[in-house]
Amino acid sequence: MNAQALIETLSASGVHLWAENNLLKVDAPSGVLTAEMTDQLKKCKAEMIHLLSSRNSAACPECGGAVLSESSSGWQHRWCPQPQHFDEWRSLNGKGLADAGAPPFAASRQARLARIEERACVLEFEGGLSRDEATQQAEREFFSEEEGAND
Repeated sequence: MNAQALIETLSASGVHLWAENNLLKVDAPSGVLTAEMTDQLKKCKAEMIHLLSSRNSAACPECGGAVLSESSSGWQHRWCPQPQHFDEWRSLNGKGLADAGAPPFAASRQARLARIEERACVLEFEGGLSRDEATQQAEREFFSEEEGAND
């Protein structure tokens, strides 16, 4: 079985797979993973990490822009920085939204987008940048700020 077929088979069985920091992460309901499936996972590990990583860095289906991602408290959040575009939450522990409670940074996303939008307006008006250039610059500034705060 190839890596893509294994991902599809396991997903259909309720197994959640994802790549994180170049590691294959697996969350499976009790008793679902057989010894044969575990052997297949080991054999296809590198290819599965590649396939799952490429999914995480997918383009927004609406604008083709980069999809951003963050994980916290058992949740993965992937979104397009453009308002009203792609926005997806995934439970990393196999629980559904109702079972796991509210994702931890849902409200903060709106605040982040508002800060980026406000900075883009300033850059457009005061810096003489086009709207697209101003938005890209504001995103770069915002995310480099966040990275500095997390160091």
